[in-house]
Amino acid sequence: AYRRQRQMCIRDRHKLARHIVGVVRSQSTAQYALKEQVVDAVQPIEEALEGADLIVLATPMQVMLPLLASCAHLISPDAIISDVGSVKTDLYAQVSAIQPQLLKQFCLIPCTNYRLR
Repeated sequence: AYRRQRQMCIRDRHKLARHIVGVVRSQSTAQYALKEQVVDAVQPIEEALEGADLIVLATPMQVMLPLLASCAHLISPDAIISDVGSVKTDLYAQVSAIQPQLLKQFCLIPCTNYRLR
């Protein structure tokens, strides 16, 4: 119920999303996310990034950078990128080194009007 409340909060209360798409590694996680209504759909990353307005990275730090590097060309220049990791300074320094064009798209959590310049 709590996960459903979070999804409703993101979609209905805060109007941050009309459609929430998840990208997962395992079929069991996909089934769980759909069953618990955490997401509306589960898609491969290439499909999920197409037309995404907001991208929330929720992977271990050691996976996040290679993932960004391999998918940077799929991310719209207008998309907002955020993460739920705890080590922001290291992430932004490394993104700046490998994909500097993405850095201006990052928004800090909690998401406010502040964006890195």
